[in-house]
Amino acid sequence: MSEGQVSSDDRRASFVGAAAYEAAGGAIIRDLFDEEGGGFFADAALLNRLVREKLAAEAATIKAEGWKWIVVEPEFNHEMTSDTRRVFAEAAPLSDTDQAKLVELEQRHNALSDEDDGLRGVCRKAASP
Repeated sequence: MSEGQVSSDDRRASFVGAAAYEAAGGAIIRDLFDEEGGGFFADAALLNRLVREKLAAEAATIKAEGWKWIVVEPEFNHEMTSDTRRVFAEAAPLSDTDQAKLVELEQRHNALSDEDDGLRGVCRKAASP
């Protein structure tokens, strides 16, 4: 009876959402005994198109952050990634201003750590009988 339809608890349906699916002209088939948010998304092709469109929009947002290469797919393809390797980041040289700020922050961190170590010793002495 539900062949060719997508359950409302399918990850594609959750990702797109019932409101967006219905706004795009999709119908959700529910019966009297369905729980809230239950039913079946009747048009799987429409749902798949909406998933791809939403993924493309998310990719555009991420690309705007400065990423050079982005691939979005609704399903993870293990074969496609089988020949990939890890690339380790290389630290970029700091400007003089940033280097001075880093030194200042390291000094503050060390001072706070030393202060905290001193307080822990006081707390241990006070707690011992």
